[in-house]
Amino acid sequence: MLPLSSPVGSVPKIGPKYKALLKNLEIETVEDFLYHFPFRYDDYSKKTLINELKEGETVTVIGVLDSVENIYTKNGKRLTIGKFSDETGKIQLVWFNQHYLKKSLITGIQYSLSGKVTSFSNKVCFITPELEPTKEG
Repeated sequence: MLPLSSPVGSVPKIGPKYKALLKNLEIETVEDFLYHFPFRYDDYSKKTLINELKEGETVTVIGVLDSVENIYTKNGKRLTIGKFSDETGKIQLVWFNQHYLKKSLITGIQYSLSGKVTSFSNKVCFITPELEPTKEG
């Protein structure tokens, strides 16, 4: 067992490269490493229905992914657009430069959708949300 005052480089699997990255975070000892906490925490425990969404909220919605398509805007930007619905309504999902998602997301199954409700093209939507299949999906 290593003492808390040991240099972080003495921990197995932490080589010079990773040690340098940790030093940028002011982590130089095992104790610094143990007491380094994330500066941001996303709380996705608040479940909401689509018809109750308000812009600016960070929420989770349980529903079905209806469609996913890749498009190019007039400016040449690559967008992936999804349509998501629950029993109360539909909402649009937008990802930028992530065309690979069309192949990895499965339409017609239930997902847990989490993220911040924002506006895009004057519509309420989720931009770059997190999707996870539910157990029922």
